[in-house]
Amino acid sequence: MIKVTLIIITHNRPNRLRRLLDYYQKNKEDFRIIVSDSSSSKDKEKNKTVVSLFPNLDITYLHHYSEDTEFRYQANDTLNYVKTKYCLICPDDDFVVPNAIIESANFLERNLDFTIAQGKYLSFYLKVKGKQKKIYLAPAYSCQSITNPDSLKRLEEHLSNYSTITIFGVHRTEFMKMLFSEILTFTDDERFAELLHSVITIIHGKMKCLDLLYGVREIIPSSSGITNETIPMFIKKGTYKRKYNKFKECLVNHVIKETGVDVQQANNMIDESMAKYLHKYFFYGLNSFSARIVGRSLNKISKKWYKIVKKFLIERKIKKRAKYFNQQDSFSRSLLNPSLKYYKDFNRIYKFINLYIKKYDQ
Repeated sequence: MIKVTLIIITHNRPNRLRRLLDYYQKNKEDFRIIVSDSSSSKDKEKNKTVVSLFPNLDITYLHHYSEDTEFRYQANDTLNYVKTKYCLICPDDDFVVPNAIIESANFLERNLDFTIAQGKYLSFYLKVKGKQKKIYLAPAYSCQSITNPDSLKRLEEHLSNYSTITIFGVHRTEFMKMLFSEILTFTDDERFAELLHSVITIIHGKMKCLDLLYGVREIIPSSSGITNETIPMFIKKGTYKRKYNKFKECLVNHVIKETGVDVQQANNMIDESMAKYLHKYFFYGLNSFSARIVGRSLNKISKKWYKIVKKFLIERKIKKRAKYFNQQDSFSRSLLNPSLKYYKDFNRIYKFINLYIKKYDQ
């Protein structure tokens, strides 16, 4: 029985869509595919042709989205067409390993106290070297299981060490629909949308990171979607406080529902956890005590703080990047070793990337 649907969100990249569908046709597992297309009229015509090239895949092609449709609205609507128990989202420039999709769904089927399952990630980028494009491996965000039975402790653990994005993992479809309904109600940007998706997932259940290669993500300028706005930008514009309060309003409801704590306890717990999230991502230059104070104050921040904050953002970026590369380097190297278990799945994707570099202009 088919019980998983892969949602491919595509936007003005017909060759990436073709590359991905070609990969799934040659490495097929038993799942359905929905291609959700918000491309220009010209690229939609190309995408219709691309989809027709893969009659052996179970594809539903949705093309009623305008070119300026934001990701969260597109994903929310596309979920209405999912008829399977489990689903996941994959951008057109990424790969999710077929057997990893099935393994993740099977894990959720056996473990009802988990809301998400996924595995290890890797990134790559294409760069012109001489007259040719070359493939370079890069670190992706790490995936860490979070299995504490206490919802509030899971929330604190996740935000204090925020390294795993949940939006591309395998979820139960009904749960995913609830997530995007909340996202549309309580956020108006992609940054808080991603964060809300992640935190609600962790509040309601555990997260499993399976020991397998799950996703290979291509790094492309602006591939993150319609908006690249970040929390520092919201601070600079003076919109952070409004956005955070709306975000917190949603989380308070979920924390109370899941744990039974009162409103004040829920508010305090979310503020403390969010302060730790901000500490990790924005305040490596501060000692622990000072960082907690500044992290809490960010929840009430105004424009005048931005210049002070900006100094620490630069330091944070440098340190975070260096630390991240050091942590991920051994995993990246292991993918190139034929004796290790990640090699086979990675090598299949690597061949497809090379094939499409040679055959198509990317």
